[in-house]
Amino acid sequence: MIAEFIGVDLNFSDKVYKQSKSTLKDIIDNRYKTNGLLFNESWDWLMPVVAKIESLKVTFSIIGMFSQVIVWEGSEIVFAKTYGGLEVPKIEAVYLCVVAFIDWVNSKHL
Repeated sequence: MIAEFIGVDLNFSDKVYKQSKSTLKDIIDNRYKTNGLLFNESWDWLMPVVAKIESLKVTFSIIGMFSQVIVWEGSEIVFAKTYGGLEVPKIEAVYLCVVAFIDWVNSKHL
């Protein structure tokens, strides 16, 4: 879902992700399909996704142990999610916000 959101070709070959047009092209060009995508494990993978979300004029905050995404329409909040705390690693909180936002975007386009 994240890969599709940032423009990764989901019909990649079994050998490598060669046709990607994403901002992560340099990172994933030589990555074998069996190794999977690392959005939930690597800041290098996750932060370009956060940057894309922010480019959509969405408020995405990473403060201390918490991550929050807020979508405004005018002065009204139409979507908001917050994750984090002592029991959740920061990268997981950010990842969960990204997934929740993309789920929301995908539901709006149905």
